[in-house]
Amino acid sequence: MKCTFDGSVLVRAELVVAMQWFIIDFENRFASLSMDLNEKIEQRKFRERKLSAGEQEMKPLRSIDEEDDAFVSRGYDRSLPRSASRRRAHFLETPLNSPRRSNSMNFVSGVVADKVYAQWKSMFDTSSLNDFSTKLLASTKEMRNENFKHKAIKQIEFLGSKTFNDQSERIWLSLLRLSLDPVNKIAEMAQVLIEHVDKLATTRNERKRKLNCVERISLGKVNVI
Repeated sequence: MKCTFDGSVLVRAELVVAMQWFIIDFENRFASLSMDLNEKIEQRKFRERKLSAGEQEMKPLRSIDEEDDAFVSRGYDRSLPRSASRRRAHFLETPLNSPRRSNSMNFVSGVVADKVYAQWKSMFDTSSLNDFSTKLLASTKEMRNENFKHKAIKQIEFLGSKTFNDQSERIWLSLLRLSLDPVNKIAEMAQVLIEHVDKLATTRNERKRKLNCVERISLGKVNVI
């Protein structure tokens, strides 16, 4: 839909309002579409991981001579056993003027530990605890928003890569784009609709999984009999 990219904030807001009635009326269709998209994206991700793993296995192994050259280039002595050579290299890499651990370092460690304890203690004061709770809620909300954006972008990329989208897919694609709108009010309106459909899709998926589980148990009992 061209209105998705309209420069007017009012036009984009009215588009979300118009979409909501269509999506609510056909929410089951959009729930099925959302489930289908998530499954196809996971399948594509699995194929890409499998292909990437295959490419890693196809990489040529280095020869023994190359290993030895790399071993020597790091300061190891080929004439010595590797364990002794590693000790020699470690000795060479250690600066002559490096300070040894002393009682003063233990004292410093104790001071640091006391400071950390004091910070943790201050966190659980009443005022600090309220601030901590506020920050935790803000962090949780931010993480949820990031997860939503990541999921929306993946679905946009998938639908955008198709040569043909049906009417439901075009509407869903427009809604996904509006959920990432730079105007927060418009983005939030679109996100509410998408989250409503996603909850419905999750409920349907759980129901489907339970039915499949019951069917497998029933078939198992029949086979035993």
